[in-house]
Amino acid sequence: MQHCIDRSLAVNQLASELHVSQSQLKRLFHHYALTGVHEYFLKLKMNHAKVLLSRGESVRNTALAVGFDNQNNFSTAFKRETGLPPSKWEEQL
Repeated sequence: MQHCIDRSLAVNQLASELHVSQSQLKRLFHHYALTGVHEYFLKLKMNHAKVLLSRGESVRNTALAVGFDNQNNFSTAFKRETGLPPSKWEEQL
């Protein structure tokens, strides 16, 4: 999942790559990660975004780097995950 942080990832695609069924993949994620596949992948993206922002990367470039084609969607997802908009995250560092 780390290798495709810059794009979207469908559950069926990931299941196929891992040679398991979609339902088995979902069960494994809930058992071991205590979350869903999409939620886990979004958390990975947001953690990577935090690193990029802390390095001084712009919100726009960070959004693109973690697979969002729309800066507003990225900002909304980032705020939902961290409680702060990306611009405020930069300022708090």
